[in-house]
Amino acid sequence: MIRHTFTPKRIAVLASAAAVLLGVVITAVLLSGPDDDRTIVEAPGNTSDPAAPGPVEPAQANIVATLTAEREAAWSTNSAEGASAPGAQLRAGQTLTLTQGFAEITTARGAVAVIEAPTTIEFTNNDNAIELRSGKLIGVCENKSSKGFLVRTPHMDVTDLGTRFGITVDTSNGSVVQVFEGSVAVTQPDRSSAPRLLQDDASFALDATGEQAAAPQDTAAFSNLAGYQSGILSKSDSVVIVPSRPSVLNSTQYISNSQVHVFEELRGVELPSDVALSITEPGRYDRFLPENFGTRTIEAGTVVRSFVIRAKSDGRMQEYLGELTFGGEILGVMSLKTDWYAFVEQMPEQAIDLDRNNPSDRVQDLLEGADSPYLGGELATDWLRIDPDRRTLTFRFFVATATDHIRVFVAVPAEAARPSQP
Repeated sequence: MIRHTFTPKRIAVLASAAAVLLGVVITAVLLSGPDDDRTIVEAPGNTSDPAAPGPVEPAQANIVATLTAEREAAWSTNSAEGASAPGAQLRAGQTLTLTQGFAEITTARGAVAVIEAPTTIEFTNNDNAIELRSGKLIGVCENKSSKGFLVRTPHMDVTDLGTRFGITVDTSNGSVVQVFEGSVAVTQPDRSSAPRLLQDDASFALDATGEQAAAPQDTAAFSNLAGYQSGILSKSDSVVIVPSRPSVLNSTQYISNSQVHVFEELRGVELPSDVALSITEPGRYDRFLPENFGTRTIEAGTVVRSFVIRAKSDGRMQEYLGELTFGGEILGVMSLKTDWYAFVEQMPEQAIDLDRNNPSDRVQDLLEGADSPYLGGELATDWLRIDPDRRTLTFRFFVATATDHIRVFVAVPAEAARPSQP
């Protein structure tokens, strides 16, 4: 047997070498960013320990995402096998083209990307990235492990910093990114310019040549995607689903003489206490029939989504007709100011409030029946209707100088519940 004698001098040399090696490893980890496409496979554990992890199987090493949901989806012939159904595992090097409908993809680190046809995406060895070749995508990062989610387009790299954002790519016109909540960093890989930080409600565009272009906020561009994420099955053309969730709506926002804006408020939350409503049963409800109303409640513990519907004109009398069909049962409608403000107090971190310093921002108080101007010889009567199946809400509002709002509550499965506080 050969014996090794470790003198103090030799021990010092070995310790110095180990320190150098450790420094190299730490530096490599720090320098690897979210856009590093290298696959790192850890060495297997001690094989003498039956509980230690074994080597990564080659067949699983490059799984980087999962198709987690879809609706009315159709894929190109080359994509169909890889995206056969929800639960399909997606691998590095795979290209998917969605030709119809919507699909939701979750990266291995938990970032969610929702796409709307027509869209083409590709996956690399990065388990928290998607290449958006063309089409439209909304990215959502709600946990720490998904932070740093990268969307690479032909014109820019967009890195999540804890956010909700949308990107459109047109190979002829370039790429546009809009931030709905939080912030992202935008870089151009082929240029040495510093990253551009975009925060709430900011947008940025590069044309097909890589030059900066005008980038106005276009809420309607992501309306269908936002509706899909919110569990809305269909809507009339007059309804725009807004991807962002403002904490307060004021009189300068979301003004349109033809469209109603809808905001998802609570996203699958268990109510911590009872909530008072005006309407809970199917039927048509007119402003001038107060006998149809009464105080009703949704009980504490119910898991809900809630939506704020807003109609605001430029000051001229306008008629707004709209229809929404939800994936869950409509539990009721809140249409009284007192109930509205009480709910804001119940859910201060999540409920959308109104600008209480502006008297023209009001709740659509169907009990009041105060305003009854004529429009084209017809009495301007507001009404709403809940269909017997409790899935479809239809409404007509007349709006002039005031701004009308209602809040709608929709049931969701209990397993989709989230804490009442974010």
